[in-house]
Amino acid sequence: MNSLKPVRPLGAQEPFDVLLLLVSCIAIGILAGLLAAGIGQFIWLIILFPIGMGFAVGMGATVVIKARKVRAPLIAMLCAGLGGLVAYSMDLTLDYVRTRAAVGGNLEEYAVTLKTDTGIQATDAAVSEAVDFLFDAWGAQREEPEVDAQMAAILIGEPITVGELPEQAPPPPVGTAAAVEGFVRMRINAGTSIGNAGSDGAPIGPIGTMILWFVELSFTVGFAAFAARAEASEPACGTCKNWYSEEVAATVLGAEPTKAAAGAALERGDVAALVEGLPVPDDQKRFAALMARHCPVCESAPVYVEANLLFLGPKGTESKTLKRGFIEPALYTQIVVAANASYPQPEVALEQG
Repeated sequence: MNSLKPVRPLGAQEPFDVLLLLVSCIAIGILAGLLAAGIGQFIWLIILFPIGMGFAVGMGATVVIKARKVRAPLIAMLCAGLGGLVAYSMDLTLDYVRTRAAVGGNLEEYAVTLKTDTGIQATDAAVSEAVDFLFDAWGAQREEPEVDAQMAAILIGEPITVGELPEQAPPPPVGTAAAVEGFVRMRINAGTSIGNAGSDGAPIGPIGTMILWFVELSFTVGFAAFAARAEASEPACGTCKNWYSEEVAATVLGAEPTKAAAGAALERGDVAALVEGLPVPDDQKRFAALMARHCPVCESAPVYVEANLLFLGPKGTESKTLKRGFIEPALYTQIVVAANASYPQPEVALEQG
């Protein structure tokens, strides 16, 4: 009989909670992206800014997950990942809006000249369609004179002759999606530069730009998604639906075990095998401990435990989880009693963090 039960997410309490998480992640992503894009007008710290945006979205997601008890790791990852995508795309979105406004303003001035020559006033819809056309053409790196003539035909809504070119008819509308795609291709074709603040930097070209965007986007989405997943994977009580207490009770088990041995002993409920390494010698720097968390409401709820390996690393005392899951309170009590009998020790309450 397996005494160690796996941790299975309980899912979301209400469908509204998932919607709230999604909206919150997108809203935080917009705010984080706007802040980064604003600072990015002066300086952009590659990798660091994307990590910061992902961290902001991830932390916001954990707050909602904790408060609304969203225990669906995959859904949490998707919502936070989408928020990270929105955050990273804000710089490109703002640039698109600014560039579109600037090009549209230039076309409105050009429309005044066209009206003088043709007597036809360009409508706002025609100006917008002409901007879409130009973005699509520039993204395809088409800059031949025919493009300008076709743009003029779009503005007046009928064929026009410009210079020595043959008469150009208005081309079919390309649509907003093609315009956005064209603008993105424009940005890629323009490339980017990497260097110290105040310097021109070293250009990395279109391929380098795409690689940089992919790496930065991965950091933003990854940090947000995995922070949300970690929070949604926290243990919760299947009876009262509350999260388990963050207070951790630590019980030393003995000298360093193997992962297989610790996991097998927990799964069998073999108390003797778990504490056979006790007492721990004073000079032992690697030993196992059972970290336990309890439901704050239900005394009879299973105990969440982690068999951790504790050791002295470069950053001080570090830990590695060997096995985790739920065990019955009676088995947990037996383990603590046996450990105390083998090596007298108090059950120490530690704050998780």
